[in-house]
Parts: sequence; C-alpha cells; structure tokens
Amino acid sequence: MKRLLFITWDGPQVNYLEGLFYPILRGLKGSYAVDVVQFTWGDREKSEKAARLLEGAGMHYTRVEIGARVWTLLKGTFYLRSRFRKQNYDVVMYRSIYPGLMILPWSGGKPKWVFDADGLPLEEKVDFGGMNPNGPFFRVLKWVEGAAVRKADRVLVRSARALDALPPGPGKFRVVLNGRDSSVYQLPEEVQRRTLRASIGVSEDELLLVYSGSLGPQYCVPEMLQLLDVLNEEHKARLLVLTGSPDYLHSFDEGARAKLLVFNLPATEVPRYLGAADAALAIRKGSPSMRAVSPVKLGEYLMCGLPVVATADIGDTRELLRGRNACLLLEDHTTASIRQAAHWVALVSGNKEIQQEARRLGLEKFSLEESIATYQKALEG
Repeated sequence: MKRLLFITWDGPQVNYLEGLFYPILRGLKGSYAVDVVQFTWGDREKSEKAARLLEGAGMHYTRVEIGARVWTLLKGTFYLRSRFRKQNYDVVMYRSIYPGLMILPWSGGKPKWVFDADGLPLEEKVDFGGMNPNGPFFRVLKWVEGAAVRKADRVLVRSARALDALPPGPGKFRVVLNGRDSSVYQLPEEVQRRTLRASIGVSEDELLLVYSGSLGPQYCVPEMLQLLDVLNEEHKARLLVLTGSPDYLHSFDEGARAKLLVFNLPATEVPRYLGAADAALAIRKGSPSMRAVSPVKLGEYLMCGLPVVATADIGDTRELLRGRNACLLLEDHTTASIRQAAHWVALVSGNKEIQQEARRLGLEKFSLEESIATYQKALEG
C-alpha cells in the first residue's frame, strides 16, 4: 500500500482537519496508509481529540507546536526532512503556504509532491485583514506560493476560477471538492425538528433562518440582519447562528443581537440544529480572494433540505447552482436584492418539494463520495 503524509498549519479557531479533511483522508485509506502532521497552537485538548479521531480510523497523528514563527518554520523544515528520511512516503500533500515553505528545500524527485492550494489566503488577508499587497511580507509569501506551485507535481484548487490568480502550471492543476457525509447531514425527522425548536424557544409559526460557520467582515452579518428585518415586516422570524467565533457579534448593538440565537456547538451537533431551520444563508462579500473558495456549508445546508440564499460570485457557486429552485443566487447585496431574497425565503419555507430538491442537489454537487473521488483521481493521475 502507498504511504501518504498530509501536512497542515491551523490556528486554534478552525477545525478543518476534523471537519473537512478527516472524512476525505479516511476515504483514501483503501489506497494509502495516512500520516498527518498538524502545526498548530493553543488548545491541546482539541489536538488530543483530533488524535483520537484519526488514530481510531487507523491514521497516525502528530502535533507540532507553533511558537515564534521564524523558529517554527526552521524547526519544522528539519523535522519534516527527518520524517522524509525515516518514512518512505509515496505522496506528500501540504496544505497552506507555511508547509509549502518548509518542504521547498526537500521537494523534487520521489515522493510525489501535492500542494493543496485551498483558497487564496494572502489575497484574503488583503481583502479582509488589512495586509498591504505592496508590502514585503505579502511579496515574500507570494513568492513562496509561486515556488510551491512550481515545485509541486500536483496543485489542488477548489474552483476553476482560482487558476486565474495562481502562477501558471500546465497540467498540474486539479479541481477537488469539499464534500460532506450525506449520512450525517440529512433531512430532519419532524418530531426531532419540533423538539429542538421548542428547546431553543422557537415556535412552529416562526420562520427560522440559519447561518453556520466563521464570523468576520467577509461574512455579511449586516446583510443577514437586514434580510431578517424585511422578513419580520410580515412574519415572525429569527436567525440561528452556529459559530465558533461568537465574540464577533459583540460589535453589534443589543437590539440586533436580540434577534439572534447564537450557539457554539461541537461539530457533531451542527446537523441536528440545521435540521431545525427553514432556510439557510450563505452570503459573503465578493472579492478577488473569494473566487478561489468552495463554501463547504452549502453542501451541509442542502443535504439537510434547506433552501439557500447564496452570493453568486463566490468560487464556482454561480456555475454549480444557477437555475436551481432550491437556491436563490444574489448577484449583489443591494437593498432591493436583500428584499427579494427575504420574500423568496418566505415563499419556499416549509415547501416539501423544495426540501427534497435541496437534498438531491446537495447529493449531486457536494457529496463526500464525489469529493474522495476527485482527490483519488488527482493523486493518482
């Protein structure tokens, strides 16, 4: 059996390893023995949970502590070199720019080097984090990204539009999917749905919208609140927010926060809470960095039978969901568009045919099986 090493660099606020990559790596185990090295900082309990999850599925997990960044990069570079010498890996897949920098001195020849270019993190920092695109830090990291692309045998991206922003690499690029497990994200049972709504104080005559994921300037909280206000002109409506970063909402006034139900949940609880909602919101600010992302929450919402209001100009969302009755695509976030979206939500909420179509669309475009197949093909091609 071939051996695969997956290297990732993650902050304490994200759970990409457990939520996104663990199911994909588990799906690859029929072809690969998988080792995972995670560079991270903060919550050791979270790392221990990841270790139990991965090792319970027959994968090996190593946490490497991130301290001072330059020292970590130097230490990580020689740690990985030692690992390459001791283990005869067939494939090394590295996610993010910093792992790309650490493997640059050693890449070439065997094993096969696969750069998982998940989004455009540098452009995202420019768009939403205040990074200077003409500054030395951006220029150095952009050079590293370009070198990682040139050195790699394969480059994995999440949208066809991402190719416009990356250095050319003829024959290297493959679009892979962020799939979700359809046995976890399911249409809710009616009794379970009613019970959960009652437990969080939502009556059956209320429209319950849901947003699940990170919060920040790019996630359009003001637009979500505006849509909620329009709904409340003629209906009773609430917004359920499932997030690991609830502190972001403290910047909004008390009146706005009173309209929200906010929960920081374990990943295992999220599907149950999604099932309590009537519709979902996937509104994000369009920007150069957003052309390269694949909003993983779209698959979760749709598999749970939720009609979705989504921004069209995010990754390949327009191409994937155009013309589907279970989705309303926003071309802009003007007041007129937000009002139209609110009226659409009121129209489709509770429609069983729309719920079934959402489920079918989720299975068609965002299934874990299809995601694993795209990775398998990319790694073996």
